[in-house]
Amino acid sequence: MRVCLLVLTISSATQTTRVLADGAEQVLLDAFELKDVYSTPDSPSPVRYMAQAARDGVIDLTATNGFFDRCFEARDQRPGLASDDRLINNRFGYLTGRNTEAGGIARWHLWCSQPGKIEAQFFLHVPPDEAGHTWTIRIGDDVRKMSANKSDASGPQKQSLTFEIKKPGKVTFTVDCSKQLPSANTRLHFIRLTGSATEKASLLRTRWRPSAVHARYSAPESCNDPDMWVFETQAVSTESSYSPLTTPFGYFGTSLVSGRVPEAAGFNFSMWITGRNATEVPPIAHLPQLIGTALRDADYSSFGHEGTGIKFRNAVAYPRGANRIIQAMRVTISNGLTTYYGYFYDEDAGRWKLYASAIKPSKQLIREPESADSLDHITLTSTGSFCEIPGPPNRQRSGDVVREIKRRGWFHGSDGRWYRAQFPANTRKNRKLEQTITQIKRGERVMLDARRVYYMDDYLTAGWMGMATGGIECYSPEFPGITTPGPRPKGDTEVEIPEYLTKEKTAQLFKLPVDFGSSKIIDVTATDATIEYDISKTGPDSKAILYYGVFDALTYTPKPDQRGSVVQKQLFSVDRTWQHATPQRHVSQGINRFTLRSLKPSTTYHYRLFVTHDEGQSWDYRSWSFRTR
Repeated sequence: MRVCLLVLTISSATQTTRVLADGAEQVLLDAFELKDVYSTPDSPSPVRYMAQAARDGVIDLTATNGFFDRCFEARDQRPGLASDDRLINNRFGYLTGRNTEAGGIARWHLWCSQPGKIEAQFFLHVPPDEAGHTWTIRIGDDVRKMSANKSDASGPQKQSLTFEIKKPGKVTFTVDCSKQLPSANTRLHFIRLTGSATEKASLLRTRWRPSAVHARYSAPESCNDPDMWVFETQAVSTESSYSPLTTPFGYFGTSLVSGRVPEAAGFNFSMWITGRNATEVPPIAHLPQLIGTALRDADYSSFGHEGTGIKFRNAVAYPRGANRIIQAMRVTISNGLTTYYGYFYDEDAGRWKLYASAIKPSKQLIREPESADSLDHITLTSTGSFCEIPGPPNRQRSGDVVREIKRRGWFHGSDGRWYRAQFPANTRKNRKLEQTITQIKRGERVMLDARRVYYMDDYLTAGWMGMATGGIECYSPEFPGITTPGPRPKGDTEVEIPEYLTKEKTAQLFKLPVDFGSSKIIDVTATDATIEYDISKTGPDSKAILYYGVFDALTYTPKPDQRGSVVQKQLFSVDRTWQHATPQRHVSQGINRFTLRSLKPSTTYHYRLFVTHDEGQSWDYRSWSFRTR
């Protein structure tokens, strides 16, 4: 087996220092160059590192060039060096403890080319009342305890520890607060490393938080006109991440915390309306609308950050958490309106539940209203996904940690069969990869990252595909299965259909909390109207409200929360929300009659029914209208 470790090291850089406010000097390094520093025979996938070489045998570990967990926070923010933009856009003066119960470590990764001694000098500012705080310091397996002395008026006090590096290679330097949280007012300015082991050492670098890794999954050519997909997602690593599946309207997914779905989690099922700079909401006919959910306590709501859109809130799909995510997306189209149905598999109940259904007008219908009749067919031939870790650079600094998830999926064809998902063969990402490989062969400088998308070893038997981001190691793009999936593994093995896709369970993916039939006016005068509403199917203890008014409106109650963006507030103006509503009343399957009174003569009214019951809630999938005499 051949392993080739390539390190990006300092080239033609001048050492600079930054004078801190309290007098200590901190070494700053910049400029990277690719160099081969170590190799052994036979490797199918070379690994590369980005590194900064020691300057005259000195390496300074700072709040900028390291990584840390939630127990720490970086402060004293300043503009970064131009050469550091790929890694982090800001520089920070020191680390301090956060007001949190979370433990963890601050860490820096080193490549030591030779064994030897390392002396670590800690530049700390310690208030008198925090003196004596114990720090646990590790380099590899070598562990030391340090009791922090109080600082004097001349500047940060310096304390030293000595460690031994017994063999060359990658080592990690940590300040551990797993058992004792860092004090809130103590400042760790930097740690200076010197000694025989640092003379030819390098500080390993990577982006402050991992770049998002993207993947696309497609149905095989043998799957005709797929109208639905199902994906199962599991965490391979125990680190937290956000990895939804993408849809034609936005995202459908949830977060993984410590390797699992947390308690009381729901899904992000978001439909965008406008971008962040919009100042005017589109007309009602152009707006998406939330319709139904199997979650009785969910609230129809909106969002106004990074743009404006609609979503459910307080929609708890996993009250006890879960070890995996099993979700489905189905789509239909009628009269130019596309309806998306997002389901999740409730393993405790052993059945599929509708998380959200929503309607969105097609762009063609918005541009060409007369084209509605021709828009009667849509397929879901592929879907995408990404894995990211949100958070600001002063608090989220875990780019050295690998986030890895695995997914397997199926597409539902027009023949009623399920077809195993795969990575598409030709994508823009593949073409970009070819350009990168060409650059490397020309000897051009190429900055790599740690993102990977790949078929897992059990793809042919179980259907699993992986995606990962983060970590110090960067993988060479010349090797399929690292930065791109590579060719689909050959074989005719059929993956056994899981129990949540049996014929009985598949039928649940076509069920809704309420099935609405037609509505008609059976009596209308100048001031009154009687309406018959057919409810084809509903649930236990069903109750309904008939909303109506002179304006067709959104699927919201009359007085929703109006905080947020300009567009978000406009969504709930008087001409976009229902002006009137009947008292809530019990309804049942079949014909239900509603009477409206005190109407205006010769006026067109719009109306829409909203039904709730013990197993869900739903608006009618369309609104109706009539005109008084």
